[in-house]
Amino acid sequence: MSKKDFKEYWTEEHKTKTYYQILISSSKLITEAVKNKAANQTVSEVLKKKFDIEEWDYPQYIELMENYEESAKISERDRIRTDSNTIRIVQKIAKLLRNEKPFIDWALGLGSSLIGFDENAFGQEISEDMLEIAKANLLLNSVSIDNLKRGDSLETPEFKDGIIFFDPPMGGQHTKPSEWNAKRTEDILGSKTGKTAPELLFLTSFFLHASKDSYFIGLFPESIISRINNEAVNLRKFLINHSLKGLIKLESLVLIVGKGIDWISEDKAKELNKDDEIPIIRIKSDFSLTPFLSKTFTSFDDFLQQLGKENLLQTYKRKELQKDNYVIELPYEIKDRKPENIQKIRAALKVNLESIQKEYKQLNSDLDNHLVKGQSEEESEDKSINKSDKKWFEIEPETEEETIPEDVLVLKELYQTNLITEQDEILWMLDVLNLNDSLEKFDDYNEIIKKLKILYEHKRLKIEDNALKIISSETEPSVNDTEVSFNDFIKPEKFFSEIIGLLNEREKRIYQNICDYWLFGNEEKTFLHKNNKKEDLSDIVRTIKLLKSYGLLYSTQKQDKYKDTLFELYQTNRIFHPLFDGGYEL
Repeated sequence: MSKKDFKEYWTEEHKTKTYYQILISSSKLITEAVKNKAANQTVSEVLKKKFDIEEWDYPQYIELMENYEESAKISERDRIRTDSNTIRIVQKIAKLLRNEKPFIDWALGLGSSLIGFDENAFGQEISEDMLEIAKANLLLNSVSIDNLKRGDSLETPEFKDGIIFFDPPMGGQHTKPSEWNAKRTEDILGSKTGKTAPELLFLTSFFLHASKDSYFIGLFPESIISRINNEAVNLRKFLINHSLKGLIKLESLVLIVGKGIDWISEDKAKELNKDDEIPIIRIKSDFSLTPFLSKTFTSFDDFLQQLGKENLLQTYKRKELQKDNYVIELPYEIKDRKPENIQKIRAALKVNLESIQKEYKQLNSDLDNHLVKGQSEEESEDKSINKSDKKWFEIEPETEEETIPEDVLVLKELYQTNLITEQDEILWMLDVLNLNDSLEKFDDYNEIIKKLKILYEHKRLKIEDNALKIISSETEPSVNDTEVSFNDFIKPEKFFSEIIGLLNEREKRIYQNICDYWLFGNEEKTFLHKNNKKEDLSDIVRTIKLLKSYGLLYSTQKQDKYKDTLFELYQTNRIFHPLFDGGYEL
C-alpha cells in the first residue's frame, strides 16, 4: 500500500481493497514508522507526519482489525482475537502465577494478550502477516516487540519456560509433528501419528516442551472436558494425573490452568498428589467481572476460591476425577438451566449416566462370579435390573435365527457412540456437540449420512423446531404425510434461501455440486468424475471463497491454502449444515 492509498483509506474510507490487504499493508507502515520514533515524540505525531494526515485515529485502526476479524470468522470459524474480558482474566492469573517468570503467548494472533505486560512478555506466531499486525497493534499500545518470533509453537516453540498462554484456532484436524518424542506423545494421546484437533495439539506441545516449573493457561471448546474418543480421554487422563490445577467455564469457552510436566524417564511422567483439591468453576451469566478483578489476591488459589464464592464452584480431589473416562463435570444450578443450555446439560448427564450403568453392570458381573447356590431373592432381583437398564434396541436377540433390522442397528450404534441424546421417551436429537467432533473428515461425514438415510427410509427422521429429530419408538413409526426423497430432505439449501438468492446460476451449481459430494459421496454426479466436462479450477476456487464468505462452506484445514486439484478442494471445504453444526431458524 502506498502512502496515497493509506491516506485515502483514513480520510475517505477508501475500501477498494479487502480488509486483509489494507490491514497488512497499513500494519507494516505503522511498524516502520513507530519503532524508530524519538523519545519525545508521540505515536500520533509520528503517524500524522509519516502519512501526511491531519489526525491519527487509533479507534479507526481498531475498527479495521475488528472488521477483518468479523470477515475472517465467517470463512474460517476461528476466533482471531480473544475477547477483552477473557484476556483480563488470563492476565490476572498469569501475574499471580509468574513469580518473575515471563508471560508467553504461543498463538499470538493480533497480540492483545501482551498489552498491559512489562517487557518480560514474549509471543510466537506462525503467520508472517499476522505477526506484522500484532507488531503494529503492540507498538500502538507502547508494548515492546523485541520478544516476538515467527514460528510454529507446535513443532518448535521458541519460549518454553514461563507462564504459557494459548488460544488456538479451533476446528479441523491437523497432523502431529514428526519432530515430537514418539513415546511421550503416545503416553499423552494414546497415539503417536495421525491427525488431531489443534486445541489438543497445543496442550500436548506444552506437555512435551515446557519446563516442569512452567504453567499453561489455555482456552478450549467445552467438548474437551467431555468428548468421548480415544485421544480426548487419554489427554484428559494425562492432564488430570500430571498437570491440572484449576478450570473455569466462561461464557463460550473453558479456561484450564496446569503446571509443566516432570518427566522422570523417557516415557514416564511424575504423578501429582491424588488428594490435591481441584476447583471447577462456572461463571454466572450475571457476574460482574470488573469489580472482582480490582480486588487483591494473595495467590492463584486465593483467586480461584474468591471467584468460586461469587459463582458456581465444585471442588474435587484429583483422585475423584480419575474415573468415568476422566470426564470433568461442571457445576450446575436450577436457575442456570435456560433453554439454550438444556442440551449441554443433558449431554453431560448422559455421559455420567452411562458411566454409572457401565459400572453397575460390571458389579453385577462380579457378583455372578462369586454367587453361591443359595443366593437370596434380593440378589436375584438385583441381577434382573441389568437387562432393564438397556434401551430396547440394545437388547440382543434371544436366538441366532432372529435378525435385527438395519434401522435398529443404526439406533444402537448412534446411541452407544454418544451421537444422539434422549429428548423424551420417543423423540431423540442429534448431539451437535459430539457429532461435530466426528464430521471433519469426509469419510466420517459420509458415513453418518448413510446411517441417517437408513433411519429416514424406516420413517425415523423428521425436522422439528429447526433440528433433526430421531423417532426411537420400539414399534415402527407411522408413514409420513408427504413422501420426500432423502436427498431433498437432507440438503441444507432450505435453510439458506435468502443467501442462495444472491448467487448466480453458475455459483449455485458449484454449491449444489459440493453439497452432493459431501452428503452423498457420489463422484459421478459431480465435477470430479472423469466423464464430466473439465471445469475451470480458478472459477471454482473463486466461488468457494465466495461461498465461505457467506458461511455456506468452511475450511477443514489450519492454513486456508487452496489446493492444486479439484479433489483436494472438495475434500478440504466442508458444507455448513444447520442440522449438524447448530441451530438455524427457517
